[in-house]
Amino acid sequence: MFITKLYRHSKIAFVSFVIFIFSFLFINYKWGVVASPLFQLGMYSAIMNKPDTQYVYTLNVNDEPLLLNNRPFVHNDMLLVMLSRFSNHQEHNEKVLQVFNGWTTKLLGKSLPAKAFTNSVTDTTFTTWYKNYLQSIEVPVQTLGVYANKYVWATDKLVPAGKTEIKSFIVRN
Repeated sequence: MFITKLYRHSKIAFVSFVIFIFSFLFINYKWGVVASPLFQLGMYSAIMNKPDTQYVYTLNVNDEPLLLNNRPFVHNDMLLVMLSRFSNHQEHNEKVLQVFNGWTTKLLGKSLPAKAFTNSVTDTTFTTWYKNYLQSIEVPVQTLGVYANKYVWATDKLVPAGKTEIKSFIVRN
């Protein structure tokens, strides 16, 4: 067993290892924060529940829908996931700040500055980056529009719900 071999090899390394293990176990127990990926055994083992509502994005480039079925998966993933992440970035910033301030206040006695957890990317900056990314994968862009189509789960399939929303964070030309 590793611990007995370590004990026989070096008493100082053994004590350091045991202190390391117990300190991270204490942090995980006390604050509910996974302090190290070494102890995150359930990282991928929990059931993933489907949210009731899904948004499916449609891209209009040069006033025509952009067909994604003839592009590599990695490009499609980048195009759609980045839209979703940017759309929700402010909400996520606040959640992360709340979680970290909960335990840093206990641990350090003070909260962290909000600017450390705020995504400062503006709508114009994101739109410029997004257009440049589209052009880098050989999609010439004159105009760009992003639409979110709302769907709900009904008997294991997505059913349209509501009307298409224009995503306002894409700055139109």
